[in-house]
Amino acid sequence: MWMRLEDASVSGALLAGALTAVPGVLLWAWRETGGARPSLLRLLLAGTALGALAGLATPITSAALMLLKNGSHAHVVPDYPFGVMLQVLLLAPLYAAAGGLVGFGLCALAGASRKS
Repeated sequence: MWMRLEDASVSGALLAGALTAVPGVLLWAWRETGGARPSLLRLLLAGTALGALAGLATPITSAALMLLKNGSHAHVVPDYPFGVMLQVLLLAPLYAAAGGLVGFGLCALAGASRKS
């Protein structure tokens, strides 16, 4: 749906990238663990790592979607020039750190609500 719009905003691309990357990482983690219930320490470590991975994947996926949109629309002047895509890719460390913190926070909340 986002690909068809004549919208060249970076926020739309980042949202589409996040909506693609985050469920992908979570689905991969669910398949790898088989839905097992880890200890609190493992839950916090895994949540932090998965959050960082999802955060890292978001700008990469967003840049790939931008490139795909550029190719599918085939304008003389692309919707997302190379410099814009590069700036999105340079956000990867920041997004990885933010994703790790969000993952840690969500798992800390989940761990706090566990019955011992």
